[in-house]
This record gives sequence, C-alpha cells and structure tokens, in this order.
Amino acid sequence: MKGIAQAILKTNRRIWAEEEIFVAMEKLDLKSTLLLDSVDWLVAHPSLIGTFFACPEDLRMEWLIRKMNN
Repeated sequence: MKGIAQAILKTNRRIWAEEEIFVAMEKLDLKSTLLLDSVDWLVAHPSLIGTFFACPEDLRMEWLIRKMNN
C-alpha cells in the first residue's frame, strides 16, 4: 500500500500535457461529448490527473465517473 501511495505522489508532481490526457481518454472509447467533458474536467482539476493516470486502465472510466459526479 505504501508503494502505491508513493507512486501516486510521484505521478501527481508531473505536469501532464493536454495531448496526453486526450490520448488516455480516447482509449476509454467515449462518445465525443463525454470525451470533451471529461478532458475539460480533468484539466480543471489538475491535482487529480496523476491519480487518473495511476489507475489501471480498466478502472479509469469508473474512477473518473465517480469523481465527476461528486
């Protein structure tokens, strides 16, 4: 668990390019409106981008939906 927390902290220090966010979001196979809304939301919440990328790819969409609905 400590290793996961350290990985998240290390990832959160990185500055993610919007292109990287788009590439990751396209892999989720979202409709264009949801894709754009999701990217906008992540860009507006930069402290959570690292956590998004730290999630296993198969859990990213579920994590993102939970965060966007809070």
